[in-house]
Amino acid sequence: MIGLLQRTLGLAAAAVIVTAATAAERIAVAEPRAGHGITEAEIAGISDYIESKLGGEYEIYSRSALNAIIREWELTNSGLMLDDAGRQELNQRAVSRLLVYTVSKPGSRYILTLMVVNPETGKIDSDHRASVEAPTFDQLIGRIDHALARAGLLAGAEARKIKRLALLPTEMAAGTEPQIGGKFNRLLGSWLLKAGSFELLSREDLAKIAAETGLVESVWADSGQRAAVGRLQLGDYIIVSKITRFQRRAATTATAIAGTSAARILIDLELQVKILEVATGQIIASEDLTFSLNSRDIPATSRRDWTVADYDDDILKTAAAHTGATLLERLDPLRIAAVDGKTVYLSRGAGAGVEAGAVYQVFAPGKAFKHPVTGKVIGTTETEVATIRVNRIMPGTAAAEIVKSSGEIPVGAVCRAATPAAAPEAETAAPPPAYPAAT
Repeated sequence: MIGLLQRTLGLAAAAVIVTAATAAERIAVAEPRAGHGITEAEIAGISDYIESKLGGEYEIYSRSALNAIIREWELTNSGLMLDDAGRQELNQRAVSRLLVYTVSKPGSRYILTLMVVNPETGKIDSDHRASVEAPTFDQLIGRIDHALARAGLLAGAEARKIKRLALLPTEMAAGTEPQIGGKFNRLLGSWLLKAGSFELLSREDLAKIAAETGLVESVWADSGQRAAVGRLQLGDYIIVSKITRFQRRAATTATAIAGTSAARILIDLELQVKILEVATGQIIASEDLTFSLNSRDIPATSRRDWTVADYDDDILKTAAAHTGATLLERLDPLRIAAVDGKTVYLSRGAGAGVEAGAVYQVFAPGKAFKHPVTGKVIGTTETEVATIRVNRIMPGTAAAEIVKSSGEIPVGAVCRAATPAAAPEAETAAPPPAYPAAT
């Protein structure tokens, strides 16, 4: 490890050049920029820790080569953009990325932010940026590994595609039963885990962080605190849900002949669910969902010994499954995981909304396109390439037969439930032979 010489707390005055032993990729790592309240010992500890972690992945070279470039960049480029001379110098040295990190202590909290700059453009790579917070310095050190992984600087980090969801406790409207929200939250979390698409940060995970940071559940409902909680846990998305109505009532139906009445249970549930993107703090999806239960629609043999709690569980399971499917459609739609002759394998299986006999249309992705005014990427073109029917469900995946295809089915192609017009018609038995009419 390179010794700690001439460190400063103001402008960064040095950089480390490291090169991957296996891929010959070179990365310049600037010394941290420190805010008010950070001591020299703390800045040295952070720098040593990051160097030691990168030293296990890369070969470290001299610090002095990029001093002038970093100093010029700090003095003239407050917007975190390299000037032409800086980019040219880095490119000549075959440096593919530049890591810049800042550490500050607003109040009693430590905040570390890692940013990877692309030397070709001089701009921050938004896909390789991470921020962690901690109430103590030791806890901040303990979270640096996660930050480096999220920034794509540790082995295998670039290949990590699993997103993290912070599932906040379900809120309940005034006058509703609190335990209903708890049941729904647990069922939704269980459903999302079975999907296998996410690493789920549960209520217990959030409660642990809340205890460390002094947060309480009452502030999780505040929009500003939601993003903060997500950043603390390195979550990519935050799921916020609220049951706005849960009404259970009994109804009777009179019979005209016998003059008796039969009781039935009716339950109405109204739910709001939102997806917040942690990186931007913006709401990227919002849905209002409505569910109803009529005990008469449940076979009598199934509900023979049911209590009120069983009816509650039934509608909550339905709501959790539908809500989970809605979230997945936004964040990670069903995809083709493998193709083997006339059979394809899907990215989800048992317990994650895929049913035997379901028919899907398969779409191959094309080029991304942007909003004409904002310039933000809003989607990709796509071409329908096949229709498939699920014939076998397994843990984590499902097998489907190719009913028809019009081209190559690429791995990663999106599957959407077929519309009635697109679904193949069921085979019907041949009509009986016509016999002559008797006369």
